[in-house]
Amino acid sequence: MRDEKLSEHFRLEEMCYSRTAIEKGIGNIPGEEALAALKYLVTGLLEPLRKLYGKPVGVTSGYRSEEVNRLVGGVPGSQHTKGEAADCYVPDVAELLAVLRLSELEFDQAIFYRKRNFLHLSLKKTGKNRMQVLLRLLVLVFLLSGCGLSRQNHRLESAASLESVRLSDRKIGMLKKDIRLTDTVAWNLQRIVYFAPDSTGKQYTESVTTFQMDRSRQLADTGEIVAYRQTDYTGRHKEETLSRTETRRIIRSPGCFFFVIVFLFVLSFFLYKRLKSG
Repeated sequence: MRDEKLSEHFRLEEMCYSRTAIEKGIGNIPGEEALAALKYLVTGLLEPLRKLYGKPVGVTSGYRSEEVNRLVGGVPGSQHTKGEAADCYVPDVAELLAVLRLSELEFDQAIFYRKRNFLHLSLKKTGKNRMQVLLRLLVLVFLLSGCGLSRQNHRLESAASLESVRLSDRKIGMLKKDIRLTDTVAWNLQRIVYFAPDSTGKQYTESVTTFQMDRSRQLADTGEIVAYRQTDYTGRHKEETLSRTETRRIIRSPGCFFFVIVFLFVLSFFLYKRLKSG
């Protein structure tokens, strides 16, 4: 986009600058109709007002594409997207607004954002310009407990515990006993009787007697397996859930509502008188 000079004090780059568009990499370039409306806004309102004011007027937000307008939180169909509006900044915005009101310049809307300290100016190229001067206030009214308070407390308490879990397993076993004893006795007894010796001294066998005995004894002792098993399980589970809902409503004197209404009325009247006197 070329940096075109729209008037003596305003340039196209200034009217299309957007920090959000730069950070997001969005091309904030007006179309043919928006560019024509932007030129009309500058030549028909901003430049004449700048000359009457006699001091520099900064533009914080001029043309916005639909995407940029959405990202900055603008309302759908904003005049910024049509090239018909610009947000202007000066050190004393009330003074700039007073100059506009005393002039005979045509405009659609002049909205004074007091808290953010800028002036929204718009001008339609086609259609009727409303010549509206609006004061945008951000009023935060905290109605404390004096105007009525309904309080509800919901508490859910849950406690769960698992106590005394014990598992005991005991085994006692004896090996099988098997004893076998075999006792065997075997013996032979032989008796030999001889004659008396002869003249030569020899002895001859008279008789032979043989005794033989075999004895066998077997002993068997068998013992069975003795086993003992004990299993103990002890468990205790405890769970408790407590749900409690408390609702309290404190209603105090309705005079607080009257006080708030009076306060807002006085504040609005004060701001109106200040703008009118400016």
